[in-house]
Amino acid sequence: MKDLIRKYRENKLSREDLRILRYKLQSVPPEDLNKAVLEDWENYPAVNYDDDDPHKEKTLCDIHHLLKIERKGFSNSFRNISRNVAAMLLPVFMIATIYYYTHPAANPSFMAVTTEKGERASVFLPDGSRVMLNGSSSISYDADAFSRGNRNIEFSGEAFFNITKDPRHPFAVNATGLKVTVMGTKFNLKAVRKDPEAVLYLKSGLVSLLSEKSGKNAIVHPGEKAVLNYGNGHISISQPDQNENILAWHTKKLSFNDEDLYSVISTIEKYYGCKIIVEGANIDNSIFTGTIPTDNLQLSIDVIERIFNVRLKIKK
Repeated sequence: MKDLIRKYRENKLSREDLRILRYKLQSVPPEDLNKAVLEDWENYPAVNYDDDDPHKEKTLCDIHHLLKIERKGFSNSFRNISRNVAAMLLPVFMIATIYYYTHPAANPSFMAVTTEKGERASVFLPDGSRVMLNGSSSISYDADAFSRGNRNIEFSGEAFFNITKDPRHPFAVNATGLKVTVMGTKFNLKAVRKDPEAVLYLKSGLVSLLSEKSGKNAIVHPGEKAVLNYGNGHISISQPDQNENILAWHTKKLSFNDEDLYSVISTIEKYYGCKIIVEGANIDNSIFTGTIPTDNLQLSIDVIERIFNVRLKIKK
């Protein structure tokens, strides 16, 4: 375990090491894990960087990703923050599979974060922007170029972006068949290669969506949804229906307004990855208005059963 933690800290985890680490984390008591991480950092030699040290920016960027903290300067040694590091590493290990690595020969500043199905990760970028990854998603970028103002990232999957405003340095998200350019904004983007379309929802600010296939741009305004058809490159913009619940994975709640109960149950099945069978009642004409959590299946079931006096059976 200690050797794997050391490799994690030094960005030397292979995919096989990561698989083993994930397996061990499922069986190690939290107090033992905390002790192991703390001992590792206590024994790690203190490192001090001069302000002009070329490795300072990369090291600070490394810490941002490992600890999920915002940029606050870097004048103290690693030893001075070792106990905070040990405490903060726990949720990072538990919440997401972060395959965080470098390529020493080709590009020593290449950074990547990947989540597996059912996992989520929060990533702070060097400019203070925050990216919240949904499951089966990834983000990568060149940290050196990013720090020089080239705010370009590669992305796949689904994520909510909270981008720091910088008019002189536009932020660009490159994904399959599209490019999103912003100055400072909040938006959700789902761009999965195997899907027939990509979907962008803008919460605030303005974004430019470029279709690589058609070469055309579309400006998206707050509250609008842009759908890019991968087949023909066409971009359509509309006002999403509340019952679409585009941000449900991020807000952790499903909101419905006069929605057919069968549709509500179908949405719950989608988010929890299960099959729900209605027993003992006919719900053909039942309509539901309300909010259901996306992180508590039993509570969701209880809400439906009590309101409509039905029995719901869950099949995984």
